Amino acid sequence: MINIGDYVCVRARDQGCVLGILELVSGRECDLAETRQIYNWEKSALTLQDVILQDPKISKVKLSRVNKKGGRMTEVCGIWHVPDELVEKFKNYPHS
Repeated sequence: MINIGDYVCVRARDQGCVLGILELVSGRECDLAETRQIYNWEKSALTLQDVILQDPKISKVKLSRVNKKGGRMTEVCGIWHVPDELVEKFKNYPHS
């Protein structure tokens, strides 16, 4: 189950995939803090699920810088919990 305060990966129709701390969910919108845009990964991860379930070094994910204030995601079509043991790895992974 996903709860407010969890580190999650959100997929939205026009905004792509974003990592961050879940602050609010309302219908097909959510607010995130400390966001990072995911914009690419290597073939070792075939799907978004594969990306968030393994060490980011393995999939060589490409992430934006951290936006501390975060933002609102609209047209959300998926919210996935990032495993607790990988949260710090994603938070500290260098931006591309």
